[in-house]
Amino acid sequence: MENHSSQPKLEESAPDWTSWLNTTLRREIDSLDTTAADIKTLAASALRLSNHYVSNPLERSPWHEPWAIQALLAYYHPLNLSRASTVGRRGQARQFFSGFTDLVDIGCGSGAASLGLRPFAPFERVHLFDRDHRVVERAARLHASVSDSDSNTVLAPPADINSRALNLQSDPLPSFSPRHLIVLSYVLTELQDERESATLIRRLTSSAMGGLVIIEPSTSDDARKLQRLRHTLQEAGFYIWAPCTHAEECPLLLHSEKDWCHDRTVPLKPDWWEALESRLPIKNETVTFSYLLARREPPPKVPDLARVTGDTLFEKGKNRQLLCRSSSREFLSWFPQRLTKQLADIRFERGDLFQLGDNEVGEKRGSANAVELRIKIEALERLKTLLQR
Repeated sequence: MENHSSQPKLEESAPDWTSWLNTTLRREIDSLDTTAADIKTLAASALRLSNHYVSNPLERSPWHEPWAIQALLAYYHPLNLSRASTVGRRGQARQFFSGFTDLVDIGCGSGAASLGLRPFAPFERVHLFDRDHRVVERAARLHASVSDSDSNTVLAPPADINSRALNLQSDPLPSFSPRHLIVLSYVLTELQDERESATLIRRLTSSAMGGLVIIEPSTSDDARKLQRLRHTLQEAGFYIWAPCTHAEECPLLLHSEKDWCHDRTVPLKPDWWEALESRLPIKNETVTFSYLLARREPPPKVPDLARVTGDTLFEKGKNRQLLCRSSSREFLSWFPQRLTKQLADIRFERGDLFQLGDNEVGEKRGSANAVELRIKIEALERLKTLLQR
């Protein structure tokens, strides 16, 4: 490409939450009216809550039970904070958070999603809503605590932290303005079906709110449902800012019956994490999620914008990686043995965002639903420098 002056902003590192997790969050766990918060007890609570969600996916979270709050804080909060922090970095690279003054967390749980997003805009107010007043009050305390001297984060406390119980099925929505950014984290997955999810999205988009962050599990079912909601948002006059790089049909829905769009990140690990996970059947070296960022205004125009949406596929002498630039289902490809020593270790990661023009790839190959883009050496050299790897 001849001109890359309008390329997207490189992602910056999120604040280091480690000290806050090890001190403030740990104190919150220890303050619960339950048995001693030793590792064995924390692991048992986490497994019990996981089993609850698997066995009763449509039931309310049992936040009236101290053991459930214990599991939420010790296990799920660090994971959800990690996911939201990565979504924040993805949005920051697209300048998504500009202009918002109010952050609204609906179905907030422990407030991990809104906490993870707060570093990316100088929000003046945070609004927390959930069905259970006890979990909302705890989320408000955690939001207020990030200004404590032991947190070592870069967050200044918002002017106001508002919280109250809200039942999405029966209560009217609060009033919103164009400066309100709403976050729904793992809310749609708890609704009965896709039609109910679309109804909620239409209720929210019919308000005056200016933007929406949706974070969902990375399962094929949840992620493909979320991909289909792009159309609902577009019909309501919203533009998708991320992860999508275009407004065309989703190539994974159009050309595949099984592919789904999801992202991956390395989780934050408080000092009790390794001991806790050693007692659990699942080890989280990375955590995955699906997400959408939408606003009423279109995103900045960046020509030939592409996002890596798959892991590297290692084939005989060739690497391939799923890429999103348009409604075409495309794969970057290159031959590692043909690269120079300086390029031998090049790698792309899920979520990478960069410009890639047709003049930087060779003749397109493959079938209509799996187009192969043989990337040129010069383009690999440019991207290696850009991605700083």
